[in-house]
Amino acid sequence: MVVLAKWLAAIGGALLVIAVFRQDPAPPTPESTDAVAVRHVAPMKASPPVSLTIPALGVDANIQRLGVDSDQQLEVPSDPGVAGWYEESSTPGAAGSAVVAGHVTWAQEPAVFFELGDLRPGQRVRIRRADGRTAIFAITKIAQYKKDEFPTAKVYRPVDRPVLRLITCGGQYDADSDSYDANVVAYGALVATRR
Repeated sequence: MVVLAKWLAAIGGALLVIAVFRQDPAPPTPESTDAVAVRHVAPMKASPPVSLTIPALGVDANIQRLGVDSDQQLEVPSDPGVAGWYEESSTPGAAGSAVVAGHVTWAQEPAVFFELGDLRPGQRVRIRRADGRTAIFAITKIAQYKKDEFPTAKVYRPVDRPVLRLITCGGQYDADSDSYDANVVAYGALVATRR
């Protein structure tokens, strides 16, 4: 419990301000979708993620580890084509919220999560793990939040079942600050595993 309290304190309200570089093209804006119920499967043992695929979007990307920077904000992936797993969150497939972030644009070009807002409930995300197993998540909801109204507790809260949170920037692009004013979150639940 002490570790959880320390983790939540480190996150702070501004954790999810994902700085992306030169985000000139506007990403797709997701429509608000209602949550979809899914049949959960038993949690997997912990194992770090190594890659993810999102067939509906044509995404096939490696995953790097992310921590928090000196401002206590989530680090961002070092490459536009990779996603980043927040290493203080649960590993994908294990009980709890696994958080994976990615750039929406980079150098005026679409990046790994450019079309994240196009996902629809029921579509699958597959995450290959270091133990050689794959965690398969069904998207249950897509939401967009203004950065100053981001529901940190809802996205990061501990839960007793395996869930996934995919996060990127969204909303309106501001050229002066070189950033977007919102975040897109794709919520998912573990529905299958495979070797």
